[in-house]
Amino acid sequence: MYRITIRNRFAAAILSAVVLAGCGKEYPRQNVPADAKQAAEVRSMIEALRQAGEARLDESMRQQAAAGLDERQREALAAMLKQIILAEKVELTNLDQFGRKVYRASLQLTFESASNDLVALLVQADGALRWAGPN
Repeated sequence: MYRITIRNRFAAAILSAVVLAGCGKEYPRQNVPADAKQAAEVRSMIEALRQAGEARLDESMRQQAAAGLDERQREALAAMLKQIILAEKVELTNLDQFGRKVYRASLQLTFESASNDLVALLVQADGALRWAGPN
């Protein structure tokens, strides 16, 4: 199970505030360069997921998921991470930062010569990025 700390609750509260505020509102957004530490961290997270595979999805979620997600959010996150694992190729095409702790990663997934775009939210907690779910 997840150990919920004050920092994790704070990250979950930030994520909830962003999601509940709605997509139509403008937020300060900053593009994160492809060579930035956070972009490298997202690529590393993707690689770790893919190496662990579908059989170890629960373990990967314990290591990489944001704390404080409810059951429906965890299910949505698991479905998103499964897509990343099963894709033939995954490319981080863009990373945006909203405030100090919320990130949006745009990914291109390739399945049997067809490409799909996937947008994921991440939060920074305990000095590391954590998957929060699809956007």
